[in-house]
Amino acid sequence: MKTRIAIASMTVLLGLGALARSIPAQENEPEVDKFAQIAAIKADYDRRDLISISPAPLARRDLSIGTPAEGAFEPLPKMTTPEQLREELMRQRELHAPYLQDLAPPLDDLRIRVPLESFD
Repeated sequence: MKTRIAIASMTVLLGLGALARSIPAQENEPEVDKFAQIAAIKADYDRRDLISISPAPLARRDLSIGTPAEGAFEPLPKMTTPEQLREELMRQRELHAPYLQDLAPPLDDLRIRVPLESFD
């Protein structure tokens, strides 16, 4: 019984091998996208003068667990009254005022207007 299974499996394997050899080589290879090749050539040509810049090395920062590190965050004292909140809001407004300025030039009015002088 084992020999029949072995012979049958060998026959199947040989048949699959013959089938694989009968398929043309072009079908085994992936299809080449001509447009992708053109884009890759153009991208390489466009980047020929670019110089890749490596990032500057960063200093290693280790935060200690036991003692507070230099420059560690210290929370502000807790506010308990509305006056303290208003003072802090005013301080934050003054602190961020330079970033909130409207420095953009005024836009030109591009709307065409026709004045209506008489209503007949």
